[in-house]
Amino acid sequence: MPFFRSTFFVFYLTYISQFSFGQSIEQDVDSLYQVFSDETELRRGKHVIKFVVPYFSSEPEKALQYIQEIERRGLVQRDTIVLINCNALYAEYHWRKSDYKSGIEFGMKAIQLAETSDRFEEELARGMQTVGTIHLFEYNKDEALYYFNKTIPIYERTNQQKSANGLLNNCGVVYMDAALKQKRDDYYDSALFYFNQVIDRRDNSHKSTVMNALGNAGHILIVKEDFVSAKEMFDDWDQLEKENPNPSSRAMNYGNVATMYRELGEFDKSEEYYQKGLQHAIDLGMKFEQMEYYKSLALLKEMQREYKRALEFANRGTAMKDSIYEIEKATAINELETKYQVAKKEQEIFTAKTELEQKERLQFFLIVIISLVVCFSLFTVVWIKQRHKLKQELLSQEIDNLRFQINNYLKEDEDQESDLDITIVNKDLNKPISDREFEILQLAMTNINNREIAEKAFVSVNTVKFHLKNIYTKLGVTNRKEAVEVILNRN
Repeated sequence: MPFFRSTFFVFYLTYISQFSFGQSIEQDVDSLYQVFSDETELRRGKHVIKFVVPYFSSEPEKALQYIQEIERRGLVQRDTIVLINCNALYAEYHWRKSDYKSGIEFGMKAIQLAETSDRFEEELARGMQTVGTIHLFEYNKDEALYYFNKTIPIYERTNQQKSANGLLNNCGVVYMDAALKQKRDDYYDSALFYFNQVIDRRDNSHKSTVMNALGNAGHILIVKEDFVSAKEMFDDWDQLEKENPNPSSRAMNYGNVATMYRELGEFDKSEEYYQKGLQHAIDLGMKFEQMEYYKSLALLKEMQREYKRALEFANRGTAMKDSIYEIEKATAINELETKYQVAKKEQEIFTAKTELEQKERLQFFLIVIISLVVCFSLFTVVWIKQRHKLKQELLSQEIDNLRFQINNYLKEDEDQESDLDITIVNKDLNKPISDREFEILQLAMTNINNREIAEKAFVSVNTVKFHLKNIYTKLGVTNRKEAVEVILNRN
C-alpha cells in the first residue's frame, strides 16, 4: 500500500473537528475545502485528498464516491494537483480489489500528469510507488523494481527517508518472491542486500518496516543454512516486536524461528515456537498459516519418531485444507449468485420501459443469462478439476497416515552402516569433513539418489546438494564418482 505522511492526521484533526461530516458526499467535500481554504493550491490539494485514505479500509465504496466528487471539483477548477491525487487514489482503489489492470492504468495517468511540472515531484513519487506496488502484487519483478528504484531518489531528495527505506524493503520483497517462484538462489542475495540496508538505517525507518526486513532476512538466512546469523536476526526482531506487539507478525515469523531451531536440532524450542505461531494464526483466523503450522508440526514429530502425534497433526492439516477449499468454493458460488441477482434486478427495471424497449431489454437479458450459464459451466469444470486434484492429495495423505501408523508399531530396519572411517577420510585434507558432511558422504557412497539421501538424513534436497558441494571441494573432486574413487583409495 502506498505510504502517506502520518503527520497529516494531527493537522487534519486539529482543524476538521469544528465541521460536521457524514452528511452528503457533496457537503462533506464542501466542508473540506472550507477547512483548507487559506492553504496554497499544492497543500490544499494534498490535504483534501488525504481525507479519503482512511475510508479504503472501512468503506471502500464511500472512498470511491469521495474521489469522484473531488475529481469533479478538480476538473471544474483545473486543479492539477487534485487530479493527480485522484488518479493515484483510483489506482489504489482498484488494486485493493485485485483489479490490477485498471489500477496500473490510473497510476500511469497520475504519473503522466505529475510529469508536467517539477512542482509535482512528490505526487510523481507517490504515483510511481503505487504502480510499482501493483507490479509487486502481480509478481512482475522488473517492472516493480524499475518504479521503486525511480521513486527512492525522489523521497531522499525531499527528506522522506522513512518512505525511501520502505521502498528498499519492497525491493527486497520483490527479489525474495522472484527467488521462490523462479528457483533463483542468487535473487536471495539481492533480497538480503536490500533488507540489510533497511536494517542498517533503522533509526530513519518505520519500526514496522524494520521488523519486516528482519523477519525476511532471517527467513533467507535459514534458506542459506546460516542458522547462526538467522538467530541473530530473529533475536533482534523479537526484541523490536516486544516493544511494538504485532500478533500478525508473530503468526508469520514464529514459523521461521521454529524452522531454524528444528534445523539446529533444538526440537523442544522448535515445537514451542510452532505452537505459539499456530495459536496466533488461530486467534487471527489465518487458515492458510494454520494449515502450514500443522504440516510443520507433523514433520517435526516424524523427525522425533513420535509417529502418533505426527499423524494427529497431519490429520489436522488435512482438515484445515478441506476447510479452506470449502470456503473458496462457497465464495465463488456466492459471487456467481450475486452477479445473477444483479442481472435479474436490471431486467426487472428494463421491463418497465416501453414496448419497443422491451424487445431490446429481453435480448440483453438473454445475453446476460447465457453469460451466466457459460460462467457457471466454466466454474463447474474448474471445480471438478480442483475436486479431482484434492482427492488425489487426500489419497496421498491417507498413504502417509498409514505409514505413520505402521511406524508407530514397527521399527524400520536400520540402514547398513558404512565401514568408512572419518579419521582416514580426513587424513591430509586441508579442511576436514564435518560429522554432518560425513553422514551425507556415507549415504552418498550407496546407490541412492539425492532425494533418498534427504529423506534418510531428514533434510531438504537443497541441503544435500549444499553438503555434497562442500565435500567435493574439500576432496578436490567434481562429482560423486570421483569422490567414491578418492575414498576407496584412502581406505
